[in-house]
Amino acid sequence: MERKSRVFSIIAFTLVFLLIMPCLASLFAPFSYQAYAAEVSREDAYKGLAFTVVLIYLFNKLFDDDQTTGRSSWGKSREPMSYTDDELTWLARAVHAEARGEPFEGQVAVASVVLNRVQSNKFPNTIYSVIHQKKQFSSVDDGQIYLPPNESSYKAAKEAFRGSDPTDGALYFYNPITANPVGRAWLETREKTIQIGSHVFAR
Repeated sequence: MERKSRVFSIIAFTLVFLLIMPCLASLFAPFSYQAYAAEVSREDAYKGLAFTVVLIYLFNKLFDDDQTTGRSSWGKSREPMSYTDDELTWLARAVHAEARGEPFEGQVAVASVVLNRVQSNKFPNTIYSVIHQKKQFSSVDDGQIYLPPNESSYKAAKEAFRGSDPTDGALYFYNPITANPVGRAWLETREKTIQIGSHVFAR
């Protein structure tokens, strides 16, 4: 991101400098050049401004960190993870069962909790085992884990695999309104990282 900002600043400065050069020249150049500079029309100035806007847009698309490096759109990330079709499906099932109806960021966050657990030595080391660990996900107990995932759930799962983590490393999430009182009391002792939609995320 810093590299992008530096390059962007250099390009922006150069373009602005080139745009104001005729104005500066008209102040200090001989009269003959002043007459030439005065011929620069307002239409030419607008064309230059439009060109600058287009160039900035293309530059942002070309060097978009979120697209090229897998960094989180929310400024937090983990290392990207490879996955099989089966792993993608199970993660999408978990997202759909636990977070359908939540904002997309909240869906990515739920997927991130599963992947954070896989990478933690406190939990099983596979996606299937994390999801099916006893008494961890209510959707497994009530059977909602077997509902077919929708397109948004698959997209959120892929985003988490790419490295996005809106939770900043959370290992737990819960809904303060619907959570079991005993479980909620314990979860509230954990370090809260963020609340997204109806879910609170914690380490």
